Amino acid sequence: MSKQEYEWFLEPQSAQSNEIISREVSEDDFYRAVTCKDGMRRDLWMVSYSLAKFFWQSRSSGIEIKVFCRAINKGTSRGKAKDMTFLFRNKFSKRLKQKTA
Repeated sequence: MSKQEYEWFLEPQSAQSNEIISREVSEDDFYRAVTCKDGMRRDLWMVSYSLAKFFWQSRSSGIEIKVFCRAINKGTSRGKAKDMTFLFRNKFSKRLKQKTA
């Protein structure tokens, strides 16, 4: 049984956030109208998990984002993107609180 693979995406919540992401991520990784689980189509930047984590932890510098992911099934088939912001909010905010305490 193979390990499930995922693609990670960022949705900027402001023009400034979009500009910051565009400086760090190739234009080739900008996807228009990605179908999401909630039925909406969104323009998203595809990034690695580590880059999504980096941007999430950089929110104090003014970047506003939502984080999405979608499963890659059987090599080429893509699922619908799902908002995973809650995972980052819980996982990394708890870790930061522990380090500062």
